[in-house]
Amino acid sequence: MLAAIAAVWLLSALMSFVPWLHAHGLYLRDAVRANGEWWRLVTAMWVHLDWRHWLADACAATGLLLLAGRAARVQAAMLVLVACGIAVQVALLRMPAIGWYGGLSGALHGLALWAALGLLRVQGLPRMAGVLLSLGVIVKVWLEQSCSRPWCSIPHGALAWSVPRMQPVPWRDSLAGCCRNGGGAGVHRPRTEAVFA
Repeated sequence: MLAAIAAVWLLSALMSFVPWLHAHGLYLRDAVRANGEWWRLVTAMWVHLDWRHWLADACAATGLLLLAGRAARVQAAMLVLVACGIAVQVALLRMPAIGWYGGLSGALHGLALWAALGLLRVQGLPRMAGVLLSLGVIVKVWLEQSCSRPWCSIPHGALAWSVPRMQPVPWRDSLAGCCRNGGGAGVHRPRTEAVFA
């Protein structure tokens, strides 16, 4: 289990902080569709926008892998993490409004639900943890997606664990930025200027 966690931390750190890997790993819709850069479907989940985004996802991956390890083998959990990450990128190909994406958020949502379903089969406290984790993921995703609606009125900082955007947004205001800009954590609207030259 520790080797899998270390691999997630190391791979995501390399892809996030080595400039060449970052530039060639981030999901860029046009690069995938027009230029055939299909590897971005596999690498984008390992690329993070800054150290806070990386740290939040790495810590979440650690907790979820440890939790999933109570109900399944580590190899199965890692396979689910990677499969969910690739599935997110493939799904984004069908969404023209999303020009670029980076981070483990989508994959972690899938891993969290998979771990929760595994915990539901175990009697006692693990079952309750599975129920709470399932509800937590559903509520979190609903709140993130609801922030793109005009009726969103979540106060500043209500979700302190929300990851900040590529454009500078103070940590405490990241959810408010989500509400103003119309996106969820990890899903980013394309900017008018080029992200990478």
